[in-house]
Amino acid sequence: MDPVQYYVTTLTNAAQKLGPVVLYLVGGYLLFIKLPFVLYYKVLQKPKVDFSQEEIKPDLNFQKEMEEQRRREFNERMKNLGSGQSQKKTENKQESSQKSSENHSQHKQSGPRPAPKSKMREATPEEIIFKLKAGEVFTAKELKKRYHELLKANHPDKFRTDHQKESAEAKTKSINDAYQKLKKHVP
Repeated sequence: MDPVQYYVTTLTNAAQKLGPVVLYLVGGYLLFIKLPFVLYYKVLQKPKVDFSQEEIKPDLNFQKEMEEQRRREFNERMKNLGSGQSQKKTENKQESSQKSSENHSQHKQSGPRPAPKSKMREATPEEIIFKLKAGEVFTAKELKKRYHELLKANHPDKFRTDHQKESAEAKTKSINDAYQKLKKHVP
């Protein structure tokens, strides 16, 4: 047998036996490896948009809302922390006005008297963060729900500037601490 003819017959026999395997390998490579990359790069190639100065505007409403929220939080903190003596004076005035009204209405009504406000317990900082009334009884499920709502509302990724993100991180940290303390007292 001629060497050329030998090589030709050997290669044709090999091609007949290995042809479908090679075809499946090449087809699989193209279908499962090349095609996803081609589609991915086509998706990434979006038309480039030229942003003019008119289109890029700072969100003034967002900034105003954040400043208003900071003012409200500051005022709330000042009410809860600072004015202890002025609160006592207003409570004393309220008590004296209640006593005079009770003495006046005592002849008209008979029955149990409501407890004066000065004997009521003040809300702890944790209860203030979770917007709970002083001494309010709540379940673990309700506490967890409020915890997740507060975290969702104050997540740092929602804010744009670094200052806003830092304040949101601090608030998130205080929410976590308050949750841990309140969780211990839940029945």
